[in-house]
Amino acid sequence: MGTTTYYQALCASCDEPVLRDLIWRIRCDELRHYKHFYAYFLRYREQERLRRPQILAALVRRIADMRHNDAGVGLRHAATWFAGRVAPASTAQTRRRLFELVRVNYPAQLAVRMALKPLQLPPGLLHRAIPPLAAIARSAILR
Repeated sequence: MGTTTYYQALCASCDEPVLRDLIWRIRCDELRHYKHFYAYFLRYREQERLRRPQILAALVRRIADMRHNDAGVGLRHAATWFAGRVAPASTAQTRRRLFELVRVNYPAQLAVRMALKPLQLPPGLLHRAIPPLAAIARSAILR
């Protein structure tokens, strides 16, 4: 979910056509990974007899990890590569610049929809839950 939505935001932020096409292809590949994972998740959920509270707890832990660990790993490598070239010297400055870049184009509703999919909520509840949760996600992830 995280990589799919970040690549979608980067694609929307990019003006260069070849780079934009490459980013979109990576985004589509990440979406295929998500769908592959989800198919296996459905199978193992039944075998393990997992219920919504257990799934929700796992999702909350993973989403908390996403901002601090996943983004940090990529940004540390990017900051190291860019050091002395064009990017700011620190990872914190690079992170701020990246989040400023994608904030406007981040597909928060898509992120929430993908995150909630394993809970298999009723469509009406899901439809009502997405906008407020997307607003929370936008402020929590992109601050």
